[in-house]
Amino acid sequence: MPFERDDATAALKTLLHGAPDSSTAWLDLAQSTLADLAFQQVDRDPIAEAQPYFDKAVVYSSYSYGTIVATIRAKYWAVVDHDHNNRSQDMPALSTAERAKLDAVVNCPLVTEFRLLGAVCAMKGLDEYSCGGIMGGPAVLMNRLKQVHDQGSCAAEFATTDAQLRIAPHENQF
Repeated sequence: MPFERDDATAALKTLLHGAPDSSTAWLDLAQSTLADLAFQQVDRDPIAEAQPYFDKAVVYSSYSYGTIVATIRAKYWAVVDHDHNNRSQDMPALSTAERAKLDAVVNCPLVTEFRLLGAVCAMKGLDEYSCGGIMGGPAVLMNRLKQVHDQGSCAAEFATTDAQLRIAPHENQF
């Protein structure tokens, strides 16, 4: 009998009950949640459900370079898929409420994650082109963050000093 994704997710959650500070397990759970929900095309936001797990992965890794890069890359592909789907469906402009939800769920956490990555790379002496291969852009993501900034969204995330950048871990939801 093949090993099902649901079994893998259940195993990760069991592991996390016993080792709640395992950044690798949190990252695996976040990536699995993001992939599962995106492929199932359920009426839930995969990034919103995965975000608490990404946050815990970053916090429990002590803001490690590799974990932040993995988080941004995973969310990058979700953003690319989201943007592609929106263009292909020719969706109307987002309402104020929809934009606020998108900011809260996707954009503002990405601003924080990009800023954290920049700070970590600066401490490591890496320039933007060596920093995870993503600080200079994937164009889709950098354009999104520029639009967010230009619209005045996520002002607190953009204004916070590097020394004040933090991610607060969420309570377990399972």
